[in-house]
Amino acid sequence: MKYNQNAINGVQYDVQLSANLIKARMKSGLTQGQLAKKIGTSQPAVARAEAGNIPPTHEFLKRAAACMNMKLLAPRFKPNP
Repeated sequence: MKYNQNAINGVQYDVQLSANLIKARMKSGLTQGQLAKKIGTSQPAVARAEAGNIPPTHEFLKRAAACMNMKLLAPRFKPNP
């Protein structure tokens, strides 16, 4: 079975984004509910973003980074092998 490399890369990006969001929230000492309240959303929305079910918007990530006193860095572009 041949896999679509773009689909695989997209899944890897979503997983890494979710993992980074969880690490940042935990490092900040916040629960999902506390983060949600600070950025003006619901706890289930934070849970969905962390689970990777629905990729968070750029605005969501900017607000989350700001309330955790962190920077949001753009992903790097690399050529495909």
